[in-house]
Amino acid sequence: MHRLLFHSLALGLAGFAANAESLTVTLLSNLPSPQPVGTIITLVPRLENSTKVTYVAQYSVSVDGGAFHMVRDFSQDMPFIWSPELYEHETRVRVTVRNNDTMETAAAELPFRIVSRIKDGRPVVTPTAHPLVALLSAPPCPAGRQFRVEFRKWGILFRATLQSNPAAPAAAATST
Repeated sequence: MHRLLFHSLALGLAGFAANAESLTVTLLSNLPSPQPVGTIITLVPRLENSTKVTYVAQYSVSVDGGAFHMVRDFSQDMPFIWSPELYEHETRVRVTVRNNDTMETAAAELPFRIVSRIKDGRPVVTPTAHPLVALLSAPPCPAGRQFRVEFRKWGILFRATLQSNPAAPAAAATST
């Protein structure tokens, strides 16, 4: 009798599992691609066929077709504030969501492009959230030249003065 009851219960659970839909995830961004260098992007996984259990998310990033590198391990904090590398590149962000009760996982990827802030070949200074930090985006120097930058704050804006000079050999460092 116990064997029959156990067998019926097992078949019932197997039938329930066969009818349940798999967890699926879509990765959403608060900003569209492309975005300029230095932009902070919020990523949020959207779950479908989820139940009221604990889910955790892990984020990984691939830059310019390279291997994926984990940037945040599994966490119950599902949104992710992402600061992409500070140069122009193509990237893919992957989120893996796991149901902690069943250990079922689902993954999604979002392609994203980070573009230069340079406009018309002219340098651009961009303030950041930190009052003492600014981001300079400048075109490359011609061969044999270097440039020096001086930042000055004007009210809420930054101004950068660039000087282009012939490249000089590096001075030897001494310590005392």
